Amino acid sequence: MLWLKSSMEQLSYSFNDYKPLTWASYHAHLQPPVTDPPSISAMLPLFPDKADSPAMIKHAMDILKDVTSFLHPGQMPVMACDCPIFAKAKFIQWTWPATYGESEFLVMFGGLHLEMGMWNMLGDYLASSGWTTALCYEMITRSPTFQYWNTILSLEELVLVFVRAHHEKKFSLYVEALKSIVGYFFAFDHYNYARWVSVHISDMSSFSTSFRQEFQNNWVVSKMQHKFSSIPIDQAHEQHNAVVKGKGGIIGLTENPAALQRWLICGPELARSISEFESEIEHASYSSSQLHHEEGLTAQTNFKQQVNSLVDVISTFGHPFEDDCPELVVLNTRACANDSVAVTVKRVKDLGREQYLKYKNEVLINRTGSIHDTIKRNSLALFRSPEPKLKSKTSQQLAAYRSNTSLFGLTEFFLMKTNQPPLRYLILEQ
Repeated sequence: MLWLKSSMEQLSYSFNDYKPLTWASYHAHLQPPVTDPPSISAMLPLFPDKADSPAMIKHAMDILKDVTSFLHPGQMPVMACDCPIFAKAKFIQWTWPATYGESEFLVMFGGLHLEMGMWNMLGDYLASSGWTTALCYEMITRSPTFQYWNTILSLEELVLVFVRAHHEKKFSLYVEALKSIVGYFFAFDHYNYARWVSVHISDMSSFSTSFRQEFQNNWVVSKMQHKFSSIPIDQAHEQHNAVVKGKGGIIGLTENPAALQRWLICGPELARSISEFESEIEHASYSSSQLHHEEGLTAQTNFKQQVNSLVDVISTFGHPFEDDCPELVVLNTRACANDSVAVTVKRVKDLGREQYLKYKNEVLINRTGSIHDTIKRNSLALFRSPEPKLKSKTSQQLAAYRSNTSLFGLTEFFLMKTNQPPLRYLILEQ
C-alpha cells in the first residue's frame, strides 16, 4: 500500500516539510477539489413501532416511493439499512416483485453497518493473538507467524479500501472491495453477513446502464464540501438519530403516549434546524477551505506519537519475525499457538473464497439451493479458541478397560464358534 510506504518514510522526520501521515489525510491530499454541492439530508416523522417487522418495513418502502416520486418523478427509490432489515426487505422484494422488485426499488446494505461487520470479523481473527496487548514469499512459506500478520495486513487494507470507496464516491471500488471481503464472512462463520452481503453484491452488479450512471454519482452523502468526507447513507441517518435522541434518548417517554407522539413529530424538525444552523456556521467559518479534518498538524503529530508508542511496546515483546520459528507465535507472550491455528492461517482465504463462489452459483445463479438453507459452520481454530482437553489418567484407564473387555468377548465368541475351549479355561489350565 502506497500510504504505508509514504508514512514509514515520514515517521522519522519532522513536519517542517509537510507531507500527510494519517490514512485519511494521505488520500484527502490526493483528491482533487470538491465541486459537488453538499447533499440535502432530512428525517421524516418517526414512528413508535418496531422497525424490523415486515409490516413496518413494507410501510417504510411505500413512504419512500411516494417521497421519491414527488421530489424526483421517475427515479428509482433507494433504501439503505442494516443486516436484519435488509434481509426482510429482500424477502418483501421477492414476494411482491411487481411493486417492490429489484427493477422497482433498490435496497442497499448500509455501508456503516457493513464496515462495523468487517471490523468485528477482523477482530475475531485478531483476538488473543497478542495484538491488543501491545515481507517476502519465502518468509511467508517458512513462518506461520509472518503469514498470519501478512493476512491481517491484507484484510485491513481491504476494509480501508471499502471505507475509501465511500469517502471518494467510487462505486466500482466499493463493489470490488465487497467481492474481496465477503469470503472472510463465510470463513469466520459470520453467516448472516455472508448470506446477505452475497445478495447485496448481486444487486449492485446487475444495474441497468442508465440507472448505474445516475446512481454511482449519488450513492453516498456529502454533508459538507470537504475532501474525502462523503459517508454512507445509513451513517448520515445515524447522525440524525443522535441529534433527535439527544441525551437520554426516549427514556421515560414510552410511558406517556402523548409526550412520545410529540417527540416523534418534533424530533425530525429539531434535527433539521440544528443541521441548517451547523451548515451556516460551517459555510461562514470555512467557506474557502476543503481540507479534511485529519490534514491538520495536530492530527499528524498525534498519529506519529501513537505509532511510535505502539512500535516501542511491540519491541519490548521481542521482534516477532527475527526468529525463524516454524510455529505460530503469540505476539505478547511468545507462546506457541496450537497447530490447528496455523492450519487456519494457511487455508482461511481460499476456504472463504470457495464457499462464497459455491453459494453464489447454487443460490443466486443456478438457484438449486434455497436462501433459507443453513450455511455450514467452519469453526476454524483461532488464537482465542480453547485448547483441546487432554484425557485424564483415569479416563484413559477406563477407555483401555472397555477396549480390552470388548476384545476379550470377541475372542471367546470366536473360540466357541470353532469348537475350541473358552478362553477362560485355557487361561486356568496354563
